[in-house]
Amino acid sequence: MQHPPPDPPCEVDQAIGYLEYSRFVIAAELHGNIRFVKDPQKLSIGTGVLIYHRCEYEGCPAGFKFIKNFDNYIFKSANLTHIHSGPPPQHKNTPTSGTYRAWI
Repeated sequence: MQHPPPDPPCEVDQAIGYLEYSRFVIAAELHGNIRFVKDPQKLSIGTGVLIYHRCEYEGCPAGFKFIKNFDNYIFKSANLTHIHSGPPPQHKNTPTSGTYRAWI
């Protein structure tokens, strides 16, 4: 089921809490009925850490970025247009992401 794309959780450079950040991640996953995976490589930017979520399909441009600064999350950018050209990823246990799984 297709849902409308989620609105950005805040204006750029406005800090939000973990719950708003999680809500955006879950809404983005429900929008495309696809899970996003967190990029394990974290880049330090100034006083924060860049967190990048990307679509689980290899080569798909969908993804969004946050900067985590202490307990605050700062929304940076999002591209929620999915382009899937390869086979779907294989799931070992469950197709839901860690963020969404905590809420169900």
